[in-house]
Amino acid sequence: MGVYANNRHSATSVTTTEDVTNNTTAPNSGNKVYGNTISNVNMGVAFIGTGTAANQDAGNDVGGSSAGTGNGISNWGGAAAASGYISNSGTSYCIFMNHQTGDNVSYNTITSAAVSGTSVTFRGIFKDYTATAPPARSRRTSRTTP
Repeated sequence: MGVYANNRHSATSVTTTEDVTNNTTAPNSGNKVYGNTISNVNMGVAFIGTGTAANQDAGNDVGGSSAGTGNGISNWGGAAAASGYISNSGTSYCIFMNHQTGDNVSYNTITSAAVSGTSVTFRGIFKDYTATAPPARSRRTSRTTP
């Protein structure tokens, strides 16, 4: 895994759900993942916010607003997640945004590994709400810009 942040599991066990239930414990928000070169990973970037709708991560940005802030992720993929991390997708993805609001995924160059003979679903950029969708007023989907 290249970049990983998960607000759904406890600090001591990745298989135990421990969602943020109030904003005093601070969701993982406002992160900027810019200008990285990530290679030879199964999954490139994952932001997994709390399943509590009112406290989901907000404003995380993977790639920025220009080619100069984009990330290069190459030779990724090939197998499903090899763990039971809470709310981590069982598919092979390059960028996974789960329980995120006001987020951005743009200007990234992604090139998957050469894979054959596998039955794993490949998803380049995957946005999901596996536990709870956010309140309608704050929902914004990720966008992909050339």
